Amino acid sequence: MKTVGFLKRHDDYSFSKKLEDINNTNINENSLDLEVVILYLERGKVFLSWMSWLFDDGDSSIGPHELYTDGIWIWPSYLTYYLNKYPNLELNKDFTDHIIQSSSNDIDISQDDLIKFEKEFYELTNSRVDNGENLLS
Repeated sequence: MKTVGFLKRHDDYSFSKKLEDINNTNINENSLDLEVVILYLERGKVFLSWMSWLFDDGDSSIGPHELYTDGIWIWPSYLTYYLNKYPNLELNKDFTDHIIQSSSNDIDISQDDLIKFEKEFYELTNSRVDNGENLLS
């Protein structure tokens, strides 16, 4: 399981980044058309969701808090919002290469595999649960 697009302001995991650290305002370093990236992200399959609604720092509505996958990568639902708002967000090059190789393929994942992703995600973030913190907060 590979992660991309997690932001500390919404998901404070060890692999999350600060928005200001990945927002390159000088140049768009993504080698891929932003529209292609967003369309790919929107085709992902939801494998985990919370009963919460996300807002950005300006109190603009983002949407429900969900996690998506294509069977290899996982990303949060808010990634498309921030890519639209900040088109120069730096994305992992391995992820953009993966999109180039996979963008014409359908994302087809069984329900059993989605359940496996949910379990793997909980294992990945297990240190937060072990510390007595609520994963949903």
